[in-house]
Amino acid sequence: MTVLPDGDPAVAHTLQYDFQIQGGRKEPAFDLFVARFARDGWPKWSANGYCEGDSVHTPDRKATDIAVHPRSGEVLVAAWQHGSNKYRLPGELVGDSGNIGVPWIGRLDPATGRVLAGWYLHCIRECGEFDTSGRPQRWPKLSGASLPRLAVDAVGRVWACGTAGRHAFTTPDAAQAWPRGAGGEPLWGGFGLLVAVASDLNRIEYATLARGVAEDRGDGTTAGGSGLRALVFTDGAIVAGGTVSDDGFPTDDAPAWSRRVRGDRSDCALVRLVPAAPDRRARTEPAPP
Repeated sequence: MTVLPDGDPAVAHTLQYDFQIQGGRKEPAFDLFVARFARDGWPKWSANGYCEGDSVHTPDRKATDIAVHPRSGEVLVAAWQHGSNKYRLPGELVGDSGNIGVPWIGRLDPATGRVLAGWYLHCIRECGEFDTSGRPQRWPKLSGASLPRLAVDAVGRVWACGTAGRHAFTTPDAAQAWPRGAGGEPLWGGFGLLVAVASDLNRIEYATLARGVAEDRGDGTTAGGSGLRALVFTDGAIVAGGTVSDDGFPTDDAPAWSRRVRGDRSDCALVRLVPAAPDRRARTEPAPP
């Protein structure tokens, strides 16, 4: 739940119901539900992301977070879109997502609930690279990912944190890029991701991983991983929290107890980023795990 500037609450959650296929069987459906209420509890609008003129077929998407853009007043929603053969939320989804989930962020009109723009996070499982804007090239098979939290910085960029499947896009000035093996191929593994998207959701302005050394075990996979599950904008900085289960988390003052044998359980990880001016990239300052 979040609160709009005039005090109205807005919520995002997931509805489950049986979807009746005409002339066929029922199957379970999971639908995004976003609503705005008056302060006395009466509903003003509700929306599920369908666009006018779309055909109706089985949805499978789930809400993960909701926020309000402090400058535009728009409602921002993060969701999880499952499967290429299900109803898709608005936005460009490049490639074959198969039977996995792809994160989505949407801008909703606070007065009507209409989706103004949608953006998908692409991670590539195989077949393809990214262009300079983070758009996959060719027609890749995508890997799963999650973006459970949203935040907005002082200049209006929309930030999200999560866990990226194999081969996530990072900007050239990222603190950490996706790890690669000796042959130059992206390694298999899941790693914490921080991404900043322009307020209109039309481009990635900054994206970095937060991970350990992620060494190749010799078969193209990594020995450890990481993930980010909390995000807040405070005191001019973005702070993200999660876990890391690999050595070499990027901090200069890690205590002795954190330098443990690989294979131990995950440790807590905190990352602090100081967003740059609108015409510059962000500067990363990792904190101790």
